[in-house]
Amino acid sequence: MFKLSISRQGLSLMTMVLFLFLFIPVTWAEDIRATLFNAADEARSAAQAANADYLAPKSYEAGQKYYVRAEKRLDKGSSVESIKADLDKATQYFQTATKATDLANLTLPDAIKARSDAISAESSKYAPSEWKKADDVFRRAAIQLENGDINDARSNGDRAQNFYREAELIAIKANYLGGAKALLQQARKDGAHKYAPKTYARAESLIAEAEKSLTESRYDTDVPRSLAKEARYKTAHSIYITNFIKESRSNDLTMEDLILEWESPITQIGTSLGMSVMLDKGYQPATDKILQEIARLQASDEDARQLRLQVQRLEKELGGKSKLVQAEKKRREQLAQLSRLFTPNEAQILREGNHIILRMIGLSFAFGKYDIQSQYFGLLKKVQDAIQVFPGSQVVVEGHTDSFGADEVNLNLSRKRAESVRTYLIANLGIPASSVKAVGYGETRPIANNETADGRAKNRRIDIVIHPKQ
Repeated sequence: MFKLSISRQGLSLMTMVLFLFLFIPVTWAEDIRATLFNAADEARSAAQAANADYLAPKSYEAGQKYYVRAEKRLDKGSSVESIKADLDKATQYFQTATKATDLANLTLPDAIKARSDAISAESSKYAPSEWKKADDVFRRAAIQLENGDINDARSNGDRAQNFYREAELIAIKANYLGGAKALLQQARKDGAHKYAPKTYARAESLIAEAEKSLTESRYDTDVPRSLAKEARYKTAHSIYITNFIKESRSNDLTMEDLILEWESPITQIGTSLGMSVMLDKGYQPATDKILQEIARLQASDEDARQLRLQVQRLEKELGGKSKLVQAEKKRREQLAQLSRLFTPNEAQILREGNHIILRMIGLSFAFGKYDIQSQYFGLLKKVQDAIQVFPGSQVVVEGHTDSFGADEVNLNLSRKRAESVRTYLIANLGIPASSVKAVGYGETRPIANNETADGRAKNRRIDIVIHPKQ
């Protein structure tokens, strides 16, 4: 018969663990481990949550040393007393580290913010040496602060902040411009600077603009990202042009051959639209004709879509309510009136449910300005006429911008432009102030891709939203 004899004073953890595994469920052993480490685990978690690993590294690492030693003692089956002694020290150091982070946050806020920004830019990946230099200096500052040397800590904190900013800028440039620069080098190897010098030079200038923009304002990354993307496109285009010229020369293609080849897609597009495209006056008249047909088809599709939606709604709601049919008929007549008021270059008429949107394509502002120029007074008179088509309606003037520039600046500019239009409608066209309000949305509601010049132009807009009286 097996007999277990355990000395009361000399109980070793190895014997205890053996007993647990042989005679007690494993979950009980886990509970005992959790009980031993509970206080240290809580102190460690609190220190980690306070970022003590880098704000108070001396105390945190001391606590970590005793914590790891306690784990090793547990694995080896050392006495409970020795494990508890290490855990008590670990707990004390973790608690000291947590308290020290409060002073670090107060003394080194700029360096801490710079470190966070550098992490967001993946500086350790794109600027490893600069990141290491910055982190080493920051660690020195944090330890000096733990030792009570506040002046030296602040001095090194300022140095660390500069190093972090340098690493961040390098990382941002590498992230956004690295691919564009590599592609540009490949283009030069292919001879693009000789075969497609204008396109190649444009790509070079775009990269230089993006780099300058990042240096001057690293936090408004919309502009440099867009410039870098366009630079990649221009570079790739220069490579295509280079290869095309080389191939054309090797195949002895004449200028006539090249013109006929480039005209072919225009003819194919026209044919797919059911048009007879003539190129005897060059490609521009044919291109204009195709664009006009596309615009007509888009307008027709939008009308058809809206009609289908209204029919579906009426089919659900009608149930003998013939007034709905009459109301819809009247609304379509009003929309027809608006279509006759504006040319396609002045405004786009949209409908969202029962609301009408006048997208003022023909109204623009000088860069960064919100004053209405006299050349648009006639267009705003048409807006007044449009509003009068819907008696008793409420009107919202919405200002929108593209994504270039700081968010707050764009928001304020869009609000001021909307206010300018509202003020003009009230002061000069007699629209009641109570029926018109202005709202600025900045860059938050794009209708097109901000990565292209055409898309950004569409996003810089004033929308007049008419809410007809029900």
